[in-house]
Amino acid sequence: MVHQSGFDSTVLHGWHYYWKSTDLPELSDDLIDVLVDHAFAAESPRSYAVIFHPGGVVSRISENATAYAGRNAPHNININGVWRPDEDFAESDTEWTREFFEALKPHRESVYVNFLDADDDTQRVREAYGEHTYRRLAELKADTTPTTYSTSTRTSNQRPEGYLSSVETRVRCSGAMRARSHSPVRPIWKSAGCFSQIRQLNTCSWPCLDV
Repeated sequence: MVHQSGFDSTVLHGWHYYWKSTDLPELSDDLIDVLVDHAFAAESPRSYAVIFHPGGVVSRISENATAYAGRNAPHNININGVWRPDEDFAESDTEWTREFFEALKPHRESVYVNFLDADDDTQRVREAYGEHTYRRLAELKADTTPTTYSTSTRTSNQRPEGYLSSVETRVRCSGAMRARSHSPVRPIWKSAGCFSQIRQLNTCSWPCLDV
């Protein structure tokens, strides 16, 4: 619980959040230039970008050993547009987040699944798991829980080849769900608990994937 509440004082319930995230390679001069050009360009004084340096035990386990991919990523960045309900930064800092994320495109690698936001598409879910792990999860889920209903933003309507055609996709990313980014809720990475998934290396939450 100490780990889970480590960011509570900076991610307050009731504030508004919009974020993008990606894994990054080693910090080259070109990548550093992008970070310097964008990191302090937000209008809200509460918006920020944070870079994590994973490594350690996480990187010592094979990419194919668990559902958690991207173990060898040198860095991960979270770009967080943040504003209070009484502040007029929604448009400007959502745009800042998107422009920063787009500028990182030449350097982007994978992404940690709990760092996806409501408007990330299914291709980013595939990026989070990697094609090999994604297919293994899809096949396993098709055998175990083929009719899961979910409105998770981290879902996919993909199915493995040869999957029974009578089992239809149940997931629809509704407009209301996509609008969740601007609602007064805690961000996904806070509510889902990124630390717990790192600790419990052999677990996978089924709502992360739907077929």
